[in-house]
Amino acid sequence: VAVVSVVGAFRTGKSFLLTLILRYLRHAARVGDGDGGPASFEWRGGRVRMTTGITVWSEPFLVTGADGEQLAVVVLDTQGLFDNETPMGLTSCIFGLSTLMSSYQIYNVSN
Repeated sequence: VAVVSVVGAFRTGKSFLLTLILRYLRHAARVGDGDGGPASFEWRGGRVRMTTGITVWSEPFLVTGADGEQLAVVVLDTQGLFDNETPMGLTSCIFGLSTLMSSYQIYNVSN
């Protein structure tokens, strides 16, 4: 099992990046989008946050590695860090829990 997460400052495109990762994993796992469920993490431009806390995608993706072994990939989205609404203690907890749960963590920065 591999757990992939993206963390970073608020409103820097973390959910958008995870949507691209989901598209890649769907293709690699050859999972169709016709199941009626959501196709991506919710995202939009602007100053209002979309993700609160940590969101785990509802299903793992089974992909085949270069060695032929099957691997289950789970994807996590996290609330943006350092916003004006969240106390620093909660921001630290979100970052820490995400780090502990992840096999691979992407720290997304703008610029």
